[in-house]
Amino acid sequence: MKFWIVVLFFSGCLMLACKSNKQETEQLPLRTDELPVTESTDLENANLKPYSWVTETTVNKMPGGKAHSGQYVSVVDSVSFASYGFREKFGNIAPFSPASVNFSGWVYLLEPNKDAKVILATAESLNKDLYLTKPIGSDTMSLNTWHHFAVEFKLDQQFEPNARLSIYAFGGKKRACFDDFTITFK
Repeated sequence: MKFWIVVLFFSGCLMLACKSNKQETEQLPLRTDELPVTESTDLENANLKPYSWVTETTVNKMPGGKAHSGQYVSVVDSVSFASYGFREKFGNIAPFSPASVNFSGWVYLLEPNKDAKVILATAESLNKDLYLTKPIGSDTMSLNTWHHFAVEFKLDQQFEPNARLSIYAFGGKKRACFDDFTITFK
């Protein structure tokens, strides 16, 4: 009798473990009246920033000039072409799917660069991945001077809480410095 109880118990456990792999996809609600969520960094404590900020290997003392604030900037070039950036799951950012993401900061061009841009990418299990770019460089930007930039990405879809968002500046594989990033999720 005990043998059959043990067999039934393990059979039930096995059936539960082998249950359909179909995952129900919960999505974050669209934003309603919540206050915007803002993340920012001045790069002075890049190695101490929590979980969400990545690519701290690009953070160095400002080469041959003065950082926009403090001493440290994110330096990009032909090898390290992605700046210090933000990467996090949507569910850890806000209790809603943002309708827009605003990204602002300062860029200091060390050589002419019309290809500098901000890149927003998402990775989600439902193949709804996004890859959006907004230009921030131009041929008319003066060298060795800080220039403010601000871009807005409109997002017209809901995201799963586990979908990952990445946003960073791209220097077009040319030498540039970035400082004082602010990201606002609305």
